[in-house]
Amino acid sequence: MDTNHLIEVLGRLPHESEKAWLALVDYVTMGDGEGARGGRSLRALIARYRVTGGPTRRMTTIERWSSQFEWMARAALWDRQTALEQAQLWVDRREKLREVKWQDGERLRRLGRIALDQYADRLDQVAPGAAVKMMQVASELQNAALGEPEHRDQVDLKLPDDWERVVADVWGSAKAGADGAGDGGESGGAG
Repeated sequence: MDTNHLIEVLGRLPHESEKAWLALVDYVTMGDGEGARGGRSLRALIARYRVTGGPTRRMTTIERWSSQFEWMARAALWDRQTALEQAQLWVDRREKLREVKWQDGERLRRLGRIALDQYADRLDQVAPGAAVKMMQVASELQNAALGEPEHRDQVDLKLPDDWERVVADVWGSAKAGADGAGDGGESGGAG
């Protein structure tokens, strides 16, 4: 734990001795009882000092320091400050993740467009579902970055189960149109 940060948050009081300050730091860093460390108490602190050593081994000294230097209020201040810092850390992480999702969505969208543009005249060489899937994932990433609902979970929009076939049919129609109407008319007529 950074001593400068402790001093900044807790503030060492003018008449607080080095021993009292060290005991306060030990007390505060015991935790508030909600974590895995078990929680802070004057009894637990003095028990630790009696085993491992510390600024004092006397309960009356710890009680006097705790009262005189307002340990409870200062520990509560420390708990609030560390909770705020943790919350800010997660806000920062969410913001970074949001930006990454947006950038990934932009990259996928560009790749999907490239695939559509480059292979529009060579539809037999690319699975149309791949480009559509890239665009779909790009939209999902960017919607998540903006806090918008994901289509499949939160909006009443359902693609048909055979959506890839539908896209292939559309692409096939576009290809047939590009190749000329003569081939398409001859293949389906003898019946």
